[in-house]
Amino acid sequence: MKKSISGFMILFLTMIISLSANAAPGDLFVQVDLEDPLVGDEQCSILKVLPDSTFTEFVSFPTILALTGLADCSMSNTGIAVADNGNVYFSEPASDSIIKATPAGALSTFVTKAQIIAVTGEPGANLNNGMVIGPDGDLYFNDGRSNSILKATIPGGVVSLVVSEA
Repeated sequence: MKKSISGFMILFLTMIISLSANAAPGDLFVQVDLEDPLVGDEQCSILKVLPDSTFTEFVSFPTILALTGLADCSMSNTGIAVADNGNVYFSEPASDSIIKATPAGALSTFVTKAQIIAVTGEPGANLNNGMVIGPDGDLYFNDGRSNSILKATIPGGVVSLVVSEA
């Protein structure tokens, strides 16, 4: 879906996620990329879709940048999952990390690139894939660099290898 925005901004709705049966009714989140094709800057945010089909910005671009320390961010081909306690987990490919947002919108890094590298042995990470909260309540995600499925415990964020291409 494309929509022109003033200043030559293009809105890309990159992923709409349906939540698990354990999530509260009406809790739907959309990851959004804003890209200026003239200068190549990428901005991203997460919107919360309300039951009446309106939305509010749940996680803002400046908040993501303040956490990652980067100049831009991307939500293209990323994962998002919502835990039973309302915490929202999403991958941010520019930093190759997984960020946790509390129901109030406070952000923290949940899984770092260094944790992924330590588990997979690869020289980098690629989190441009999906994630899900498993039946055990932990976060499962795909690392495209190592072609592995990894698990991060909730709480704690301890990363372990579940399945590897090797």
